[in-house]
Amino acid sequence: AGGSASNTIYGLAKLNVEVGFIGKVGDDETGEFFGNDLKNNNIIPLLLKGNDKSGRAMALISKDSERTFATFLGAAIELSDSDLTLEMFSSYNILHIEGYLVQNHDLMIKALELAKDAGLKISLDLASYNVVDDNIDFLKHIIKEYVDILFANEEEAKSFTGLNPEEALHDLSNYCEYAIVKI
Repeated sequence: AGGSASNTIYGLAKLNVEVGFIGKVGDDETGEFFGNDLKNNNIIPLLLKGNDKSGRAMALISKDSERTFATFLGAAIELSDSDLTLEMFSSYNILHIEGYLVQNHDLMIKALELAKDAGLKISLDLASYNVVDDNIDFLKHIIKEYVDILFANEEEAKSFTGLNPEEALHDLSNYCEYAIVKI
């Protein structure tokens, strides 16, 4: 299985960190595989069932080793603010969110507020320069108000700040406790 947040959680589980994953999958073979894969890797699945098929992504790599993704969010896009409860956040120290969720502002704000109410630090990976370009004002607000740890690749950092990676890192550090620019 994969996905930005999922990959992060898998890495932490491999380091023996107790982790969970909140999401929505379809009532299909892919959703069942994802849930079983989480369990088999010591990740607590907090998976709700959606109406659409489970999401998928295809990685495309060019000859010069650049990558992009063709993404079908499927049931994952059905996750809404009304699906979230404080109990989902109560056993953890950090909430890690991938930037693709920013397209649903209500969901994002509810997750951030519940995480803060539960005393969690908040980590955000910006996900894509397109996401940053389309949501720059919202992202600047939530990062300043809620985010403690921010991850951006060099394209996302440039979209957010207009600066090269090193200068962007310094600028991003004004928004949160920890800023990371991946190159």
